Amino acid sequence: MIIGIDPSLTNTAVCIGTGVHEGEFEIKTFSSKNNGDTVSKRIDRYDALVADITDFVKRDEPISGIFIEGYAFGARDPQNKLGEFGGILRYYLVDVAEVYEVAPQRLKKFVCGKGGKGATKNAMGANVVKKWGHVFDSDDEVDAFGLFALGLYVMNRNQEAPTQPMREVVQTIRERM
Repeated sequence: MIIGIDPSLTNTAVCIGTGVHEGEFEIKTFSSKNNGDTVSKRIDRYDALVADITDFVKRDEPISGIFIEGYAFGARDPQNKLGEFGGILRYYLVDVAEVYEVAPQRLKKFVCGKGGKGATKNAMGANVVKKWGHVFDSDDEVDAFGLFALGLYVMNRNQEAPTQPMREVVQTIRERM
C-alpha cells in the first residue's frame, strides 16, 4: 500500500492504493476553513485536519511508504501556516510508515518530463491523463496521484519507470532512502 499526499490547509488530497488502474487506488480530499488566527485556533484547525487524514490512511495498513510533496520554498505566498501544518502532519505520519518528501520540481519532472515553469498545473493534469488516463477534480488530486504513482515505482524495484526523466526522479529518491 502506497500513499501520495499533497498537503494544503484548504484542500489536502490523499491518494492510497496498490496500483494506478481504476479500482486499485482511492483518492480523497480533506478540507478545512480558517477559524481564526490565534495560535490555539490554528492548532485546533491543524489537529482536526491531521486527525481526519491519519484516520483515513491508517485504515489500510500496512503501508509501504508515504510520499508527500515538500515545501515550495520559492513560493510568494506566506508559508508559515502551511509549515506549521506540514510539520504536525509529518509528526503523526512517521508513526504510520516511512515518509518521503518529494520536492515540487521533482514531482513535476516525474509527471511532465521537466520541472520549472514548463510544468504548469494544466500540464500536470494533461500529463496525468496522457500517462495514466485519469481526470481528477482538482490540482491537489493531480499532485497526490502523481506522488502516489511515483511512490509505486520507488517502492517496486522490479518495475522500471517508462521514461528517462521518470527514472531519474525515482533514482534520486531511492538514493535518499
